[in-house]
Order: sequence, then C-alpha cells, then structure tokens
Amino acid sequence: MFKDLTLGLKLLKYGYKMKLNVVMIILILGIGVVMEIATKGTSPIGGFYFMLCGLFAYQMIISLDISAMIQTTAMKKKLQVKIPVIVSTLFYLVTFTFLIVERAIMINADPDNKEQLLFTLFTIVVMMFATFLFSGVCYKFMFVAMILLIIVISSSTVVLQILWNVGLGAKMMNMGLGMIAVLGYVAILSGALIEYAISSLLYRFPLSDFAFRGIFKDTKL
Repeated sequence: MFKDLTLGLKLLKYGYKMKLNVVMIILILGIGVVMEIATKGTSPIGGFYFMLCGLFAYQMIISLDISAMIQTTAMKKKLQVKIPVIVSTLFYLVTFTFLIVERAIMINADPDNKEQLLFTLFTIVVMMFATFLFSGVCYKFMFVAMILLIIVISSSTVVLQILWNVGLGAKMMNMGLGMIAVLGYVAILSGALIEYAISSLLYRFPLSDFAFRGIFKDTKL
C-alpha cells in the first residue's frame, strides 16, 4: 500500500491540467476559509470545502486513465480503482485532522458555542462520507452519482438539522471532540473501503463520456 501511495503522489503532477486543478484547490480552500471565518465554524459548508481537496486528488489520478497508452497497460485497473482511493484518503485524513485542530482552537476561544461547533464537524463527517459514494460512482455513471450525492447529503443534513432543532443534536455532542474525531476517522476509512468496493464492481464499465467530456473535453491523449 505504501508503494501505491508513493506512486500515486508522484503521479499527481501528471494529472490532466494539473496547474488548473491546483488553482481550483487553492480557490476552494480560500472559499472554505472565508466561510469558516464568516460563520465562526457554525456552518458545515466551509469545512466541507476543505474536504473537497480529496475529491480533486481522486480526479487528477483517474484522469490519467483516459490515456490510450494507459488503457493497454497493467496500470489501468490500479489507476481506476486502488491508487485514487489511497491518495484521496490521505488527503481526507490530513484535512480532517486540520479541522479537528481548528475546532479545538475555536472551542477554546468560544466555549459557549461548543455544541454548535461540534455538531457542524459531525455534519461535515456525514457529508464527507457521501462524497466517497459519489467519487466511487461518478466517473462511470455521472448522472447516477449526482442524484445519489444530492439524495444522501440533502436527507442527512435535513435529519441532522431536525435533531438539532429538537435538542437531540446538542445532547449528541456531549460525546465531545475526541469521540467525534474517532467517528470521523472511522467514517473516512470505512468510506474508502466502500469506495474501493464500488470502484472494483464498476471497473469493467466504460468511463463516463459525460464526466470526461465535461471535465476533460479537450483531452487529446
């Protein structure tokens, strides 16, 4: 696994329009920072933007698989299934760790807002888990993946908001930052395993024309 991770990190620089992707990552991180500052961590949107870095890493590696040369090598399956999952999972883990540290600082600065800060972090974990499902499907069946993502995120955020409104959300947050951190890491690792399983099941299906014409429409590999 370590060799695949090392290879994947090296391959990132060869991803299609790597510089554009880096610019997009910086832009999204910037939006995330602005949202976090504007809402003081009381909205999950800013943190979710941070987590999207993992999705970009997944995309950059799988973009290599549209090369005709790669299609004829033994690397084809690894670049579609294993390596994108491993590399993106590393990004998710690093970003989530940053969010935990950030929440710890925010809670220390504003202890009266502790429950809300923890609840938004918990919401980010749920949204992040949905992202694993999305990326496992989207490059084979883009429309299905988009519908799945909308349904999962919409329904889960509505349920979580209802729990918060009736007072159960605050009670749930009595578990503390440490327990939410553990749940988050478990969600990332289990999400990665599910993503790998989905990618393996869908491997023999062709890559989505819609996904690659929309994102990489001028690719001539």
